[in-house]
Amino acid sequence: MCLGQIFTFPTGDRLNVPNFVVLITDGASDDSLQTISEALLAKRANIHFVVIGVGRLINDGELYTVANYPYSVNYLRASDVSALSDLIQPTRDLVCNSKHIHVKERSR
Repeated sequence: MCLGQIFTFPTGDRLNVPNFVVLITDGASDDSLQTISEALLAKRANIHFVVIGVGRLINDGELYTVANYPYSVNYLRASDVSALSDLIQPTRDLVCNSKHIHVKERSR
């Protein structure tokens, strides 16, 4: 989905600017294999994933696979929805101060 519908030039994608997905979930996907496959394709296209798991019913294995390395930085947890407010600043820092993200040149 990221590659074909979101990060395209008609929808505002810009060359030489990092692409981020901030994924917030309180569970597991309906199709783990497809989710992981899509995430790997997106990562190969230089899309960076920050993943936030909320609650106790999340699938850590799936979310670690979706999040970019280092997982200790790009995979965040919130005990419940009210705890999401504690993750606003860390998430903003990851996306807006992404000095560790290497932007590959892309062509149209």
